[in-house]
Amino acid sequence: MPNKRATELAKGIFDDLRGAQFYADPKILGGFLKGDQGTAEDRECAANEIMRYLACKYAPRNASDADVTELATRLERVGIQ
Repeated sequence: MPNKRATELAKGIFDDLRGAQFYADPKILGGFLKGDQGTAEDRECAANEIMRYLACKYAPRNASDADVTELATRLERVGIQ
């Protein structure tokens, strides 16, 4: 059974998935993953692992044409030519 802090953090992440996406930034999420050991870089790596888990779990299994178009639009917004 996960500890109380981990459970509360998980609830916060799930609550935010469709909200302000506060936890979508690995530096911000990494700050919440403080442990007794590890550097800021370690926490950022842990945050990336959590975000990969969420992406794998909640990404559409069979991407539709609309999914592809939406992702392509977002890629263009970040400068992909």
